[in-house]
Amino acid sequence: MRLTLFFLACLTFHFLHAQSTAEEWIQDGIEKHDAGDYSGAILSYLESIKYDPNSPLPHYEIAMSALANGDHKLVDKHAKTALKLDTGKELAIHTYTLWGNSYSERGKFKKALDTYDRAEAAGVEHFLLPYNRATVHMRMENVDAAYADYRNALALNPTHPGSHYGVGMVEKMRGNRIESLLALYYYLLLEPTHAQRSPLAFDFLQDQLNGRVGKEESGNISINLLTSDLERTGPFKTLPMLLDLKMATTLPLADSLGLSPVEMFPVRTGMFIDLLPEPETVEEANFSTDFYVPFFQKLHAAEHTEAFSYYVLHGLVEEAETWLGEHPEEFQTLVDWLGDE
Repeated sequence: MRLTLFFLACLTFHFLHAQSTAEEWIQDGIEKHDAGDYSGAILSYLESIKYDPNSPLPHYEIAMSALANGDHKLVDKHAKTALKLDTGKELAIHTYTLWGNSYSERGKFKKALDTYDRAEAAGVEHFLLPYNRATVHMRMENVDAAYADYRNALALNPTHPGSHYGVGMVEKMRGNRIESLLALYYYLLLEPTHAQRSPLAFDFLQDQLNGRVGKEESGNISINLLTSDLERTGPFKTLPMLLDLKMATTLPLADSLGLSPVEMFPVRTGMFIDLLPEPETVEEANFSTDFYVPFFQKLHAAEHTEAFSYYVLHGLVEEAETWLGEHPEEFQTLVDWLGDE
């Protein structure tokens, strides 16, 4: 009996020691990965496998470091092993996404799409699957398929910034100016300080807000209307022309009041929201009329348009950051309102 207890105690000690050592190697690998030493990280993860060969975690971590290192063959090998060992599917969403992204980086778009589809077939449900599938469709210029998957991602996570950005970009490519503006405004509310996407989103937003309104050397305001505007269909068919007319009035208004472009942004945003139709009056409803329009109309009715406008700019323009600092109560009221929505 004593020998049996002693033997069990030895086994327990050995197991706990192995677990501890495996975790230490994992942590060492993570630190190396974060420092940009991807090859060193992989070596540490391989050491972890020696102590815990049935864990999917070091294989997943190797695949992630291999992806960062551009070693896609190693990604294939260890992503496959990680999924095989991950019987509880705790890492499944991350592994499938990583593997699919690896195929996408190689230009193997069909394999990337197949990987995301396999994940869903295996019972993995997560907004990152349709989102990443949408990004692949965008690279393949399958705009309609991309839009459908961005929508699928938002059905699973309505506040995912990247999917709203994606909707905005698709609608811009389709020539749907109002739909694109709504999505980009909403994206900037969620992610105003993203280093790459936020400046692009604001540039696209400004370009579409300005439309075809310009100021000539003589000082006259010009609007280039297109015959295609008269043929437009959908819930916002008259809005692009009306928006151009509204934006044309803001140029002399800014001059007369001495307002900067940043100071005019809340005014222009309010004018845009004022043009949006009431959802119940729309005959041809779509995602924009159902999701974005009610939100912005409530925002405007609650008199948060000014604080909202400066907030979406605060990561891009110092003047907006200054305004928020000088108006803490207005900003906090906006935050509280958003928390209740």
